[in-house]
Amino acid sequence: MRRRPAWGWHYDFGVDTEVGSREMDQEVIFEAMLRERAYQDETHGALSENPHSLATWLQIAGGELAEAIAAERVGDAPRALSEALQCATVLLATMEQHGLFERENGLVEE
Repeated sequence: MRRRPAWGWHYDFGVDTEVGSREMDQEVIFEAMLRERAYQDETHGALSENPHSLATWLQIAGGELAEAIAAERVGDAPRALSEALQCATVLLATMEQHGLFERENGLVEE
């Protein structure tokens, strides 16, 4: 069942009733990120129409993360998770435009 609060979609998969009390399948999360990316493109224009510098993308992501932290601090877990999704999706757009750097062999280089 989907409900649309004023600030975004909430997906209830019937697994439990408390937000954050279970692990979600990564595929479900990635699908939500793709839906959020489509929404962001529709709202702000595609990357080709509205590119940003790396610094600007990171500032946007930082703003979304700050909103998530603020919501969590007042006990609004659904809003915090919605903002976290927006932050992750902004970072996805950042890497789409600017590329990415992966760790070798899954280890952090010193």
